[in-house]
Amino acid sequence: MTEEPEDFDEEQETTGSKTRKKRSVKSGRPLVIVESKAKAKTVARYLGRSYNVKACLGHVRDLPKTSLGIDLEHDFKPNYVTNRDRRDIVQDIKDAAKKASQIYIATDPDREGEAIAWHLDHILKRPEITKRVEFNEVTRRAVKAAMASPREIDQNKVDAQQARRILDRLVGYNLSPYLWRELASGLSAGRVQSVAAKLICDREDEIEKFVPEEYWTIDAMFRKTDGQFAPFQSSLVKIDGEPIKIENGETTEKIVRELASLIFKVDNVNTKTITKRPYAPFITSTLQQEASKRLNYTARKTMTIAQQLYEGIDVGEGGEEGLITYMRTDSVRVSEEAVDLTRELIREKFGPKYLPDSPNIYKSKKRAQDAHEAIRPTVPSRAPEEVKRYLNDEQYKLYNLIWTRFISSQMTPGQDEQLTAEIAGGRYLFRSTHTTIAFDGFRVVFPVRNQNNGNDLQPLPPLAAGESLNAEEFLPEQHFTKPPPRFTTASLVKTLEEQGIGRPSTYAPTISTIIDRKYVTREGQSFKPTPLGRQVNKLLLDKFSDIINEGFTATMEDNLDLVQSGDKGWVESVREFYIPFLEDLRTALDMECPKCQAPIAIRNGRYGAFFACTRYPDCDWRASISPKQQTEAPETLEDKCPKCGKELVMKYGRYGKFVACTGFPDCRYTQSLENSGPAGPETPGEGTAKREVVYSENPCPKCSSKMVLRRSRSGRFWGCEKYPDCDGILAYTVGVKCIREGCDGEFVERRTRKG
Repeated sequence: MTEEPEDFDEEQETTGSKTRKKRSVKSGRPLVIVESKAKAKTVARYLGRSYNVKACLGHVRDLPKTSLGIDLEHDFKPNYVTNRDRRDIVQDIKDAAKKASQIYIATDPDREGEAIAWHLDHILKRPEITKRVEFNEVTRRAVKAAMASPREIDQNKVDAQQARRILDRLVGYNLSPYLWRELASGLSAGRVQSVAAKLICDREDEIEKFVPEEYWTIDAMFRKTDGQFAPFQSSLVKIDGEPIKIENGETTEKIVRELASLIFKVDNVNTKTITKRPYAPFITSTLQQEASKRLNYTARKTMTIAQQLYEGIDVGEGGEEGLITYMRTDSVRVSEEAVDLTRELIREKFGPKYLPDSPNIYKSKKRAQDAHEAIRPTVPSRAPEEVKRYLNDEQYKLYNLIWTRFISSQMTPGQDEQLTAEIAGGRYLFRSTHTTIAFDGFRVVFPVRNQNNGNDLQPLPPLAAGESLNAEEFLPEQHFTKPPPRFTTASLVKTLEEQGIGRPSTYAPTISTIIDRKYVTREGQSFKPTPLGRQVNKLLLDKFSDIINEGFTATMEDNLDLVQSGDKGWVESVREFYIPFLEDLRTALDMECPKCQAPIAIRNGRYGAFFACTRYPDCDWRASISPKQQTEAPETLEDKCPKCGKELVMKYGRYGKFVACTGFPDCRYTQSLENSGPAGPETPGEGTAKREVVYSENPCPKCSSKMVLRRSRSGRFWGCEKYPDCDGILAYTVGVKCIREGCDGEFVERRTRKG
């Protein structure tokens, strides 16, 4: 009989005529905080009931949504606020933390996870009992080991994430209003996303500018003179010892006529062995690339499924178990324990010839942080077929891809035999090549895509140097050069990685963002920029080309790595970016204050972004930002105010252009210059501004004058043209009869705050 843990006692609870035992939890249990509910469930099972495990569901604090949230005058100090949708969760965790004897924050082992841990530590305000734990895999062994070796929060890693967040906010909050002014409201720009969109736009420009060039190839069908073997195909590769370049059909016909008169002999026959080395285990970028190629998964889908495999799947062993290690990594390093287990599996399952004498070791790329292992199965012996019944189809396919890639990475290379024959005739040289697999090696587990296995091409007959051959047929074919292909998920991720743009954890959200913003669309597997995306890209490149480019963004990523390693301060890193960015922004705005001619800057307030004079508070000029808004001084019109006789000016407001009296606030005369109603007679206005006025068929109910279409916050309406002398109004009907029986009225337009 098992004993109850010390943290539980029993009470008698009586319900009706039944009495049952009720467990009550004593205070003082250690609190463990993870990110997801799935991980919380798995970790709780490993640690038992003596621990209280909670999920924070990701970031609990962030910069505010309604303001910049960064103090530019005091070293970019951020103003963090609790996320509104996390308030109940945070309160629940705070209540648990008050009773906890120890707090362990076990968020994900990367920058984002470290930052979440730091924010939780600040919210809970119990630093004396708070520790950070991290595990690269959600297994019983890894969780127990992590809990036994807690550490302090890594402030350098937190600072690197904080710098990234502040940089992204500075770009978004300053570039987005610029796009609103120049193009349309609702647009946005991002530091990394804009560069990714630029790559796609640049490729589309290359495709559109591409001019196809004609070229021809010539193949020949040769047969041995004894006629014992089938004819084989060979390609013309050289003329007079130089690689061929046949540009038109006329030249091709001339060559074919010349070939028909020649005698052909085997010039040489060469056989060589080609070694095919196994691939390194997956990192985030290569997993996304291969899943795109083999499974047709988007980067987001790949990472979502990988997250499920990492956090825990019930595989019939008493509960959830993490099947793979942490999926956000750029290191190909593998633990010695995992290598040893894998080598033992290979020896037992595939035999000694598939096991190299020593473990295969792979070198991570220069920019890799090497903080975590490569992506691998947590239990190498857990073959995909063993857990297939516990996984859905998508989970199984991705787990199978990860498992086969990892197991094959510790196997012997494959060996291919390549036979090459060159056939000469006059000044022409033909070549035939045929490859067969001599030893599959690692490919027994991880087949290579588009691998020539020797069965799809007719093998060459036995040939000897100097042997004569009969040329039975020549096969000329016209071709045209093709433009570079559009980016796919695989090729875009590969390019981002090669150029150092972003980090493994950012690839999937970066691609998703530019699609969600409608800057890019998918055509099959390819990305194509939308007209909007190309407009935004052109506008940003015109004014911010030294920031929205691959080199600058890669340099910023290097700076963030230096912050994480402790070799650079985060404030310094942000300042190095912000100063040139601010200069570009001022140049792009190219505006002067209408009051004092000082430069104009974008500011962010409680109700969003606005333009303001840089001499504030000495000069208090400001203006709201709206699409295509002009920010120079209001244009003075020739007309006079019909109400008080003062000058009229044209302004820009929430609902577009309008005419206003300069006598405001003593005189409140205004006239809209926007036409948002149905088609109607056009009447030029008197004065320099041309406005389109829509009249009602019905006269004013008060003075019988014409009624003009106007609008307010409550919707459109008909107002007397003699306003303000006459305030007669009529409702604006929408042409739909009332559906209530016995009523022949019409519906009218009304607006509420919700639209």
